[in-house]
Amino acid sequence: MSTFNFKDIAKQIGEALPERLRGRKLGQRYSAALQAYVREQATVDILEFDLHDAPMMDVSFMDEVFGGFAETRGRGDLAGSALLLIQLSDYDRDDIERVLSGRPGYVVGLRNCVLPYRSSSGIGLLGKTEDYVAQTFALLQKNGTLTTADLMEQLDLANNTASTRLKVLYDLGLARRQNHLGSRGYVYLALE
Repeated sequence: MSTFNFKDIAKQIGEALPERLRGRKLGQRYSAALQAYVREQATVDILEFDLHDAPMMDVSFMDEVFGGFAETRGRGDLAGSALLLIQLSDYDRDDIERVLSGRPGYVVGLRNCVLPYRSSSGIGLLGKTEDYVAQTFALLQKNGTLTTADLMEQLDLANNTASTRLKVLYDLGLARRQNHLGSRGYVYLALE
């Protein structure tokens, strides 16, 4: 696990972190840097994006950074570590939720636009997911680990359906995975 913040992203693009993060143009630069950072950290299971001391962000900036990130991941165009938002203010959480939930309504073919976050009550999801994604995520968080066989048994699913559900969680950055000892499959692990 590794933690970073907006100061690290600003440093990556060679700029000082402004007092206010505003506008789509700036958001696009930060989004590109954030996606590059996640790709570069592929060996880290979870990247914690700490928003505790984040400057004030407008909704256009948030849409580009968080919406753009979740959309790219939802399309399957961004592999890498799970990105876990931490230390969100209630205002930022509500605005990011609105941004992510709205995107599938105007982006053709986008069914899941979601980011995980940590709060005092545990790991939750911001944004919009298909029902089976939310169901599988909740089951994984409850159990801590799942294999395809576990999911088949618990939800009475076919092998390929259970396997696909778990892979979708991993691809969306909502789960970690390790090789399953003695098998060619994976053990999927909850975000912690």
